Amino acid sequence: VRYDGFERTDRLIPTVQMEGNGSPLGLDCGRWLLDKAPRRGTESGPPEPGEGEMDDAIEEMVFRDQAEVSAREQELFDRSIEQIERSVEDQLVLTRRRLSIQQKSLDTAEDRRANAKGAADREDAEKRIRAVQKQIDGLEAEIHRLENRNDPDYARWRERAHERRYRLPETIRILD
Repeated sequence: VRYDGFERTDRLIPTVQMEGNGSPLGLDCGRWLLDKAPRRGTESGPPEPGEGEMDDAIEEMVFRDQAEVSAREQELFDRSIEQIERSVEDQLVLTRRRLSIQQKSLDTAEDRRANAKGAADREDAEKRIRAVQKQIDGLEAEIHRLENRNDPDYARWRERAHERRYRLPETIRILD
């Protein structure tokens, strides 16, 4: 079975089903049988399993194995989501700092307008106020977008983490 999640993992899962028993033998028993040299049995040959019985047994063994692999994958998934969230929080901190700087610029521009000596100085201060206010509006919109997690990068990163975490394992039959 190949698990292609956060870490690629290939695992050999011996699946042994005995005649008359619906469930496969345990993993340890299957490994023990693989370690032993085959010997000649009766001449009748192996019984033919019912249609789909072996597929069901393999599916059951993979399901059992997934629980073991899943714990490590969950740790990696949780760490990935935590990093994504931390990245957005870092962006928020930086954007808020830029907003604070722009608000100080706005205060300075308003002071310049209030202290303007002529119409030209006043007009320059008004232009500066409009430009700074436009930047403030953009930064506030950016903060709102990030706080609501309405960011395409954020959505793409989370979707990718979910895809990796919940990707179905690939089962390859080696021997029947």
